[in-house]
Amino acid sequence: MATVFKRGGNKAKGHWYASWTDHNGKRSTKCTFTTDKATAERIARKHEADAALRRDGVIDPTLDAISKESQRSIESHLTDFENKLRTANRTDQHVARTIGFVRIISESAGFYSAADIAADAVNRYAGKLRDNGRSSRTIQTHLTAMKGFTKWLSENDKLPRDPLASVKKPNPKADRRRERRILLPEEWRLLETATEAGPETVRDDGRRTGYCCTARRSKPGCDRTNCEALPEAGRTSIPNRPTSPAKPDRRKTGKTLGSTFNPSWRRV
Repeated sequence: MATVFKRGGNKAKGHWYASWTDHNGKRSTKCTFTTDKATAERIARKHEADAALRRDGVIDPTLDAISKESQRSIESHLTDFENKLRTANRTDQHVARTIGFVRIISESAGFYSAADIAADAVNRYAGKLRDNGRSSRTIQTHLTAMKGFTKWLSENDKLPRDPLASVKKPNPKADRRRERRILLPEEWRLLETATEAGPETVRDDGRRTGYCCTARRSKPGCDRTNCEALPEAGRTSIPNRPTSPAKPDRRKTGKTLGSTFNPSWRRV
């Protein structure tokens, strides 16, 4: 049976509290935020009636819990989502970029709570990126972060369904801004020449670096400490690096990854 009481006794000042047995059989207490006893008793009876509906299966407790979670702010959900990413051993850079993209899209689309997320608003955001000249790869990255967030919300009973399931990511191959390919043999020779003639650099820790002949495997025995291509001041400052065994080439040509390129490997 539902009851009402005040902290410190019924004659104490302040709001009335309602106490009732919930659908799990546990005693629950909640402030009614009223100083009128009759109003507090009506509120207590309402809580008791709702508990009875959930206990009898008229109201689904799971859907009721999802409804409450969906009204939480996106920022509060992002804290849990960030913990999920870190638990999955994602890098700090990946976590920061993903959370940042979700915040940017939410602010641009006007999403405050999880229930506000809508596919139309996200599609409009992607259209703005396209109108501003952003590549398909960039748009895909933004949408991947947002769709991953909403998928996590639906899988963890924070939303009844994924609101962005219908949002399609663009194909980056259809709008590729940079074509990646293997360097041709003559391009490797140009790179080698430019490296030999290039300036010496100094690392953050003060070590001097430069071109070493072991990079092109043409002078066996060079250990980077007495290499003629390095300045005198930098020969003893560059530590020896253990050589790892050569890996077989994926094209099954019989050559190692550091050996001279075969013209038949050319790919554009």
